[in-house]
Amino acid sequence: MIQITTTAAQTLAPGQALVFDAVEVRGGCAEAHRANSSIVTLSAKCGTYEVSFGANVSGTSAGPVQLSVELDGEPLASGTMVSTVTTAADPNSVSRTVPVRTGCGCCGRVTVVNTGTADAVVGPGASLYVRRVA
Repeated sequence: MIQITTTAAQTLAPGQALVFDAVEVRGGCAEAHRANSSIVTLSAKCGTYEVSFGANVSGTSAGPVQLSVELDGEPLASGTMVSTVTTAADPNSVSRTVPVRTGCGCCGRVTVVNTGTADAVVGPGASLYVRRVA
C-alpha cells in the first residue's frame, strides 16, 4: 500500500494531472511512486487494487470542477468527481474510492487528472491511497 499527498495548492488546467510530493505511508512493493510525480505504478500482474482519493477543490471561477481517477490515461467511469463551485476559491470536498484491475501483461499507472473544461484548484493535503487487495 501507499499513501501520497500534496503539501501545496495546485491549479490544474484541463487535462493536467495532480502532482504528489509527499509519501505518507509506504509498505510492500506492489505500488511505486517517484517523488514529485503524478503517477502511481501498480506493479502486480493481474492485480486488483483499491484506489481512494480525497481533496478540497475549488475553481478559478464559478462553475463545475471535474477530477477523475485514471488508469493508463483513461478516466475510470466510477472515478469521476464533480464539484459545483458557486464562488471562485470557495472549496468543496470531493472523494472517491474505486476498484482497479491491472492487465495480465504488466503494470498499470494511476493518476488524478482535471477532466473538466475549467481550471481546478486542488488544496494542500490532497491524498491518494492505493492498496492491493488481490
